[in-house]
Amino acid sequence: GSPGGPSETVIAAGQRGVWRSTDGGDWAPSSRGITERNVGSLVVIGNPQGTVLASFDDGLMRIDRAGDTWRRLPRQAGFEAPVLAADPHHPGRVYALGDDFGVSEDQGKTWTTLSHLPNRGVDLLKVDPVHPGVLYASVQIEIVSQDYSFTFRSVDGGVHWREILSDETLIDVVFDPAHPNVSFRLRYGSLDRSDDGGATWTPLPDFGGQFLGANPTSLLFEPRSRALYLGTDQRGVFRSTDSGLTFRRVAAGLPRLPGGLNPPVASLVLDAGGDLYTALWYAGVYQLRPGLGWTGVNNGLSLASSPAALIADPEQPGLLYAPTYGASVLRLEDR
Repeated sequence: GSPGGPSETVIAAGQRGVWRSTDGGDWAPSSRGITERNVGSLVVIGNPQGTVLASFDDGLMRIDRAGDTWRRLPRQAGFEAPVLAADPHHPGRVYALGDDFGVSEDQGKTWTTLSHLPNRGVDLLKVDPVHPGVLYASVQIEIVSQDYSFTFRSVDGGVHWREILSDETLIDVVFDPAHPNVSFRLRYGSLDRSDDGGATWTPLPDFGGQFLGANPTSLLFEPRSRALYLGTDQRGVFRSTDSGLTFRRVAAGLPRLPGGLNPPVASLVLDAGGDLYTALWYAGVYQLRPGLGWTGVNNGLSLASSPAALIADPEQPGLLYAPTYGASVLRLEDR
């Protein structure tokens, strides 16, 4: 309509969707039918329903494994759009790190604040699956107008935190369930091993020169073979069968970019049956099949909206979820 006139309509878009005003200032939501959204974090709760809890730009939502409709959860100050981590020791318990750190025992409906961990962004929140009550958090903290990475560890379920890395990002930390004191952590340019449950760490020698100039992006421990898998930003995936001392490239079947490089590895995950999957930035999802290399499982996947991570249902083999930037949550049933 005419600007400033009685028929003028103004439409605005923001993180919480599209809004419409027809009277010069009163706004009404106008997002019906729009399903493409950014997903900040997603977990699958280890309950019989396979409940999925996801953090969107405009709050938390929940859906069960057999459901087809997301349910919006009540907004609570400090936990509007947090990073989530499910607790494998207590099925149904979920931790969240946003403006505050807290826990939910009712699948995200209500939250109890446990502590305050200042941050301007969360790079990693992970629960130790071997030692109850142990958590790791890698966050960005502003110091003199610049953001720096710090990593903290808690041994009491997030009530208290101790700094373990200063001005350094913890990319991932993985654990050996058959040997409770053995764990590995991945930093930029370093892979460290702990033999005392994560209390102290020792860098493994000759780590950085094994990846043909590529940088590590992700880490996974495969319990059956006790192999370490490491994703990179240019050279695909590498595997170690000697606890990280040496790595061998495992890239057969992965797509190649011009010049022979592989697309960056966004994540590595094991499903409930023990099968290994990787998500590649803007290049799809691949499963490692013994003796055959990597095989794409991309039917129905838009490569323009790349999965930021893969999250496996802890009970159902072949069922994975992919939170994305711009296409909400994708579901893979590879059976």
